[in-house]
Amino acid sequence: MSFFSFLGSFGMAKMEEGLKAGATALAKIDPEAASQAQIDMLDKKLGELRSRLVKAQRAFDKDLKETADWQEKEKKTLEAMQILKARHASNPDDGSILEKARRLRASLDNIHQNIEREQREDAQAKGVLDQVQALYDKVKKRRTEMTGQLQNAKQRMTQAQLAEEQAKLNEQEAKELSDMEGGFDELGIALDAMNQAANQAEHKAAVANLTADEIASRGSTGDEGLLDDILGDQKKVAVQNSDPFAGL
Repeated sequence: MSFFSFLGSFGMAKMEEGLKAGATALAKIDPEAASQAQIDMLDKKLGELRSRLVKAQRAFDKDLKETADWQEKEKKTLEAMQILKARHASNPDDGSILEKARRLRASLDNIHQNIEREQREDAQAKGVLDQVQALYDKVKKRRTEMTGQLQNAKQRMTQAQLAEEQAKLNEQEAKELSDMEGGFDELGIALDAMNQAANQAEHKAAVANLTADEIASRGSTGDEGLLDDILGDQKKVAVQNSDPFAGL
């Protein structure tokens, strides 16, 4: 593993450790707040990584530019060498041409060394950029996952609360219906009692009527008026025929 790979892995591990440390205690008290706190920490980490990513990208672009400059210088030097080669072919006795060619050759060797160095630096800068980008992508993915999980958890909590409230309403409604049914039973009992009282009163009235009729039938033959008239007339005759001096 290269130094930059180790640095990236170490950075990832330390970042995960830091994210877990602050939210553990809070998670036991308020899970939603703990989740939001983790998301906030991830946002902060993303901000820091974004700055590092920008710097790494700028460093990499700068190295590429320097490499490109040396490569452009190499191209021009090779073109100059070709020109000198053509001039030497036309003027082989001109010593200045060969001197210039030797100087360009030495310069070309130096250019090659700088290109190789710049390319190594390019690779290193690209490694740093890739590591920072990987870490940034990991944190961003984790942030997206946690946001989705938090939203799902909130939705489940809302649905659970609604279900609980509905259950309470159903329980209350069932209790009210039960109480109403109990009231109906009590009303039925009261009506039964009233009906029984009415039956008893009617029975007593019927019994009283039968008793009155029986008593009346015992004291009357249906000729009471006729008997009274005859007996009354007889008493009058007896009084008229009695001796007025019988008691003297």
